[in-house]
Amino acid sequence: MTGKSNAVSFALLPLVLLLSCQRAEIPQPWTPGPVADLGVLKAILKDGCDHPDAERSLHVYLDRPADFSPHDAEQWDWRPSSEFAVPLAIRSGSQVRWQKLTPCASRQVVDASRVDALIAQDGTIPPSYKYFREAYPNCRNIVQLSMPAYSEDGHRALVYEVSRKSDGLASSGRFIQIEGAGAEWHVTEKHPAWLSVF
Repeated sequence: MTGKSNAVSFALLPLVLLLSCQRAEIPQPWTPGPVADLGVLKAILKDGCDHPDAERSLHVYLDRPADFSPHDAEQWDWRPSSEFAVPLAIRSGSQVRWQKLTPCASRQVVDASRVDALIAQDGTIPPSYKYFREAYPNCRNIVQLSMPAYSEDGHRALVYEVSRKSDGLASSGRFIQIEGAGAEWHVTEKHPAWLSVF
């Protein structure tokens, strides 16, 4: 009996090895990385730099990513599908910071802590934004971008953008769809989600 059982085991060994090798070749889900994240950021900034009125006003992007909550999105005009909403929520609260970049005169990614300090400096409630406007005299919007959520194949991404006027009197949120791979991405669609005027 033992001889037969050993013979069967040895006979099945090539099949077991073959199945093990095939299992190892199953593609794993695509996961984001810093190269893709930076490529997405550059695509969004480039889209802004290429805008016809880009030279007239500065948009200051904070290096601190925007947070996204699916619960908040339930009341918005446009909501992402679960394919993107779940990864957006998972990446919210990330300690990762956007790289500080100035791809053109009208788009700058800056230190969020510095902007917070400038806005709080006058000590008024609501803040007057006086010191912020002195530091960034041509600024029209203060913008935060979430870390991107990616499709399963890694060729589509969605970013949640929160923008507030530099006087603090209005803010809005929208979603930006981007397509590409690796470091090469381009903006394909923008979806306004909400608007708040004070």
